[in-house]
Amino acid sequence: MADLIPETTVPSSSGTTRGVADGRVALRMRNRQRVIDALIELVDEGDMSPSMESIVERSGVSERSVFRYFTDLADLSLAAVRAVMERAEPARVILDKGEGTLEHRIDQMIASRLRVSALTHSFGMLARRKLAVVPEIQQGLTNVVILLRSQFEEQFAPEIAAMSDAEVAVAMDVFVTMFSFEGLDVMWRQLGNDHTAVADRWRVVMTALLAPHTPSV
Repeated sequence: MADLIPETTVPSSSGTTRGVADGRVALRMRNRQRVIDALIELVDEGDMSPSMESIVERSGVSERSVFRYFTDLADLSLAAVRAVMERAEPARVILDKGEGTLEHRIDQMIASRLRVSALTHSFGMLARRKLAVVPEIQQGLTNVVILLRSQFEEQFAPEIAAMSDAEVAVAMDVFVTMFSFEGLDVMWRQLGNDHTAVADRWRVVMTALLAPHTPSV
């Protein structure tokens, strides 16, 4: 998996890192994960700014212990965003990447993106709220764009190879913008489209840009 956001270090009670065989470290790892899971659950339920009280109640981990595992709430938010990205990675996979007709490849790309978005969209909102206090998130968002471009290049390699540099630049910018959190958020929340309607609109745009460059069989 691409390392979209740098990993954080799990501190021990003494401020040093022990071996994973140490039972106390294993317990801290489990409790740390419970805190992360609690924040993820609360955000997925619609609470974009969960209080420490809510996190403590949901996780069953004391506030004092929470701050042994995380420097502050911003550090916890970063760990949670990273965990969500990791969990969504299998949904990103296209098993027959780059294979089949253009119609099939478009459908597979759209399905992949909608699967990932269903798992990560709530945290997309949280991530953007935390940008000012968690600069590492910006690199993660940049890495997502890089990954999207790479997926498009592999999925539609025949069409891209037949385009001019200017045409490729236009197509890539349009695709990445459409598939971005912001683009999808407009489609979902502001325009009121469901997944099927979003897929239909994406399909029209992608076909218009790619079909003229599909090599004839």
